[in-house]
Amino acid sequence: MIEGDAGGDTEPLYLRIAAELRARIASGGIPVGRTIPALSGLCTLYRCSLATAQKAVKVLRDGGYVTSAPGRGTYVLSANPDGLEAARVLRDVLTQLGGMSQHVDKAQRNLDAFQHSRQRPHH
Repeated sequence: MIEGDAGGDTEPLYLRIAAELRARIASGGIPVGRTIPALSGLCTLYRCSLATAQKAVKVLRDGGYVTSAPGRGTYVLSANPDGLEAARVLRDVLTQLGGMSQHVDKAQRNLDAFQHSRQRPHH
């Protein structure tokens, strides 16, 4: 656990808190769909100010790891948002390739028909 700004670490405390929470999320310590500790809990756990806890949660939210529901908490969305984005992009590319393969198949049939027609003896 991170304790305050002691230890001479030059990285801001809110980034270290966000990194630790990200690691807990990635390892399954805080599963997708569950809440991370409330801001007051983060302040106690990491011995930090409310502003520092808010900044740490903002880093996670901006990164796609969590979403906040006012009055309900901050929920884990993904243990690997980069992987989710990559999966979305891959799905889109595969969809586009599927559509393109239909055009390629049609073009191949047309080419085959054309070549076949050119091979017939002319009268």
